[in-house]
Amino acid sequence: MRGSDFRTLQFGRWTTLAALLLGSSVGCKGSISGPTTGAGSSGAGPSATANPGAGAGSTTPGGSTTAGSTATSPGGAQAGGTQAGQPSTPGGMTVAGGGTQALPPSLPGVEAPRRLSLTEYKNTIRDLLGMTTPVTTDDLPVDQQAGTSGFLTGAAITSAPDARLLLDKSDAMTTAAMSSLATQVPCIATPTAADTCAQQFITTFGRRAFRRPLVDDEVTRLMALYTLQMGPTIGSTFSEAIRGVTMAIIQSPNFLYRWELGPTTPAIKDVTPGGTLVRFNSQEMASRLSYAFWATMPDARLFQLADADQLQTPDQIQQEVRRMIIDPKAKDAYGDFATQWLSLTQLPSALKDASLGFTPQMAQSMLAETGAFVSDIFLGAKATGSLTDLLTSQRSFIDGTLAKIYGISGVTGTALQQVTFPAGQRAGILTQASFQTMHGDVDGSFPVRRGAQVYRRLFCKEVNLPDNVQVVPPPPATAGQTTRQRFAQHAMNPCAGCHALFEPIGFAFENYDGLGGYRTTDNGQPVDASGSLTIGTTPVTFKNAIDLAGDLAQNDQVRDCMATQWMRYVLRRREGDGDLASLQKAQATFRAASFDMRELLVSIASTDAFSHRSPAPGEVLQ
Repeated sequence: MRGSDFRTLQFGRWTTLAALLLGSSVGCKGSISGPTTGAGSSGAGPSATANPGAGAGSTTPGGSTTAGSTATSPGGAQAGGTQAGQPSTPGGMTVAGGGTQALPPSLPGVEAPRRLSLTEYKNTIRDLLGMTTPVTTDDLPVDQQAGTSGFLTGAAITSAPDARLLLDKSDAMTTAAMSSLATQVPCIATPTAADTCAQQFITTFGRRAFRRPLVDDEVTRLMALYTLQMGPTIGSTFSEAIRGVTMAIIQSPNFLYRWELGPTTPAIKDVTPGGTLVRFNSQEMASRLSYAFWATMPDARLFQLADADQLQTPDQIQQEVRRMIIDPKAKDAYGDFATQWLSLTQLPSALKDASLGFTPQMAQSMLAETGAFVSDIFLGAKATGSLTDLLTSQRSFIDGTLAKIYGISGVTGTALQQVTFPAGQRAGILTQASFQTMHGDVDGSFPVRRGAQVYRRLFCKEVNLPDNVQVVPPPPATAGQTTRQRFAQHAMNPCAGCHALFEPIGFAFENYDGLGGYRTTDNGQPVDASGSLTIGTTPVTFKNAIDLAGDLAQNDQVRDCMATQWMRYVLRRREGDGDLASLQKAQATFRAASFDMRELLVSIASTDAFSHRSPAPGEVLQ
């Protein structure tokens, strides 16, 4: 039995094999009662586990407001919490009128197993199998929201069709990767002792795939699969049997889900004023670091440090973060953060009028620009890591497709080239085509949608729609009427409260059409992109998006929100009351570093929220 017969047998056994591997290795340290969900849950993995302290009534930045309210600043937060391995004691934060308010004890939220996102899956397959051709995931289920964090995690595998997609994907990828696997474990190219070589491959490759050493039971089960394939029922060659084992490993929940600790490893328990916390061990910390800052599996150095248990102290962790954030591998994480932060993931499938000529390929050019722009701020020859550069830089990277949209001459082809935009037209990430296109209308601008994105993603504020209010679309355009004038009429309806929050921001982007092209007229009339608003207690008046971007870059609420968004991205969960000490420590470090996002990332990795977790409800710690 060869080829397609083996694949049929594999699919028939996928559920059984996955269950065996899952039962032996994935799960918390002990038994966990039934799944619970709630605001602030990670929303990831087979079940989403609630994060104590998050959600309604939380005092964290980013809470909800009702229509008509004004965005308020979290305030001048003081550093709270301590570094990894040293759970923090309650700190304090500045409150209006002076004085301090005690913070809740540092009590990080619960961590649930979460599936690799599509970006993490692609990158991990690339690095694990040594793929030299791009890994595509267009045929896999799209990512899902990680609770209320505003960021994404992989979709849960809930059906046989989901499993079949992964089987087909693993079949194609392992076929292409066999020569690369031979360089990782040379004995599989010319085995003289097949069984010994197979076990060596399982322990070596499996350790990298599961991101931890395999336990004896896992090695036994995978060797049994290898033996089955080599036996008379299937009759595989040695190479085919190794490929079959590889397929099983990359379909295992231990590979697909982020939960690296084996079932026999006892928890590291730290007793704090808030209760008992579980500290991630060095094996887990290697993966937390690599997926947070590279969006892929650990490299050889991280594995080495994990095996030596040298990822526990603050100095050890910070040293690695500083190495990682300037490594070229970090560009994937920087681009991934920007794409998720500004809600650009679905840009290739955005609905646009045919007259605009929008295509998925054009969308990929837009996303490539945004990723290269953000990566350059962290990794480029003139890298500053500066929030101000993120929001106001006039440099960017475009190809021939974008050059036509931007009106830039001398740029052709598909390769990205660095350009400086004409003065007075663009400044920073918010004026790029990706943001303007994703949050524009099908055939033009959309002030409410663009403004709402800034309100939510740069102010960390949410708005709950009033009950029993029907959303009324703006009136159709009439001759000589601008988009701004249309929406001014729209604001006279029951949604006026929300529009008062979003439209002043959104009007700043009226110089950009439905694809982000710069314009000075709209429907034959001059564009008016001026406006004013209050951010916290700070009044802001601007002439256009460039003015607004400069104001945002200097605003304390925006600065604190950026720290909050990075922490949510790294943790893939919303902060709860028990995370306030960690969050405010990161915000204070960000301020002290003149809003250098590189120092912010080092600080986040040094917080209790990154190094510890709370036990899950019903979990019995070993």
